[in-house]
Amino acid sequence: MLVWGGDDLIQPAFADGAAYDPKADSWRVLAPAPIAGRYRHHAVWTGDEMLVWGGKNGPGELGDGAAYDPDTNTWRTLPESPLAGRHWASVIWTGREMLVWGGSTDWRTFRDGAAYDPERDRWRTLASAPISGRCHNAAVWTGSELITWGGTEACGSFGHRLADGAVYAPPAE
Repeated sequence: MLVWGGDDLIQPAFADGAAYDPKADSWRVLAPAPIAGRYRHHAVWTGDEMLVWGGKNGPGELGDGAAYDPDTNTWRTLPESPLAGRHWASVIWTGREMLVWGGSTDWRTFRDGAAYDPERDRWRTLASAPISGRCHNAAVWTGSELITWGGTEACGSFGHRLADGAVYAPPAE
């Protein structure tokens, strides 16, 4: 289990982490990350790396990320994302790409998204969604499509609840 970042509402966002090995019942400290500490960030496991993207650090949202390899205890910086910084986005792993959709800043929600391919180390923009921007929505990967449903319009204040969704199918290779 990999743990990285977070906050305690008093100190600056954490920029450290640890790995827990349940077989050995032991923890080890992760190497320092090449990105700023953050909370409300997003992380997915690719099978080889933990991808960390977005989140908050104080009053601002972050739009950068890094990949951590637990076998070598090393990080690498992700290329610049086409998305504005945000938190509370829907983020899933398809088996090939990390899909990021929606999310918010403290003042607005997003209805755009992008996909990061770690093998090619590049981002691509997702097609426009036919639903409004949101956060706190459910998102699942079916094996071929991202399905998202519900959420809220005003994320920080838990505003109007939404009862609609959309399906996104990545283009065939």
